Amino acid sequence: MTLIFYEREEGPFEENRLGPILDTHPALHELDLAICLEPSDNQLQLGAMGSVHATVTFVGRTAHSARPWQGDNALYKAARFLQLLEQRDPHDVELDGYVFREVITPTVIHGGGPRNVVPDQTDLNVNYRFAPGRTPEEAFAELRELAGPECRIQATDLSPAGRPHAADPYVQHLMTCGVNGVRSKQAWTDVARFDAIGVPGVNLGPGTAAQAHQPNEYTDLDQLVVGYGIFERFFTRRENSPFY
Repeated sequence: MTLIFYEREEGPFEENRLGPILDTHPALHELDLAICLEPSDNQLQLGAMGSVHATVTFVGRTAHSARPWQGDNALYKAARFLQLLEQRDPHDVELDGYVFREVITPTVIHGGGPRNVVPDQTDLNVNYRFAPGRTPEEAFAELRELAGPECRIQATDLSPAGRPHAADPYVQHLMTCGVNGVRSKQAWTDVARFDAIGVPGVNLGPGTAAQAHQPNEYTDLDQLVVGYGIFERFFTRRENSPFY
């Protein structure tokens, strides 16, 4: 068993410190399985969604708010794009029998200045979560086409997706060790980094998922006990185990 500790797990992708560790220690590319200790309520979660963050900029022309027809309100341009995103249905992609749901979500908006001036620029952060099977560059190209010619768009964070590896013998063995169900991972994790170097990866941990990023974040002690049992069976149970 190899334990890897690193900083900036939450990203952005280029600031996550697992990348330099994998680059510096090529022996890690020979691992049989990587288990990312995500808070998953002891549920085995396969793969990882890819993630693109992009800044979409709409440019207009200033004017006095009492005479808005003399300007070109950038907020209205952004509103049309926001309405397009609101009406866009999620896209489900099935891999190895597990469904990954692709979504595009606006998360941050900046625009305007003095309250009596028509704004000439609006910046919108958009986050595209895409399924394994495509590169971040391909996902960004799709997002750029969707945004259209009325705006500028710049990628600010490109994080690859990770395949589920459901048929891997170590993953199959882990499925039988008392996990609380199996599903796809509807988020990005460092499973994607391991997939990129040819190492199958999964997400599994006793953390209480509903408490993630909450004030006074906690994990139930009972979950820790159950999680310990899962890992103990994974390493010691001989039946159907690829270890023996």
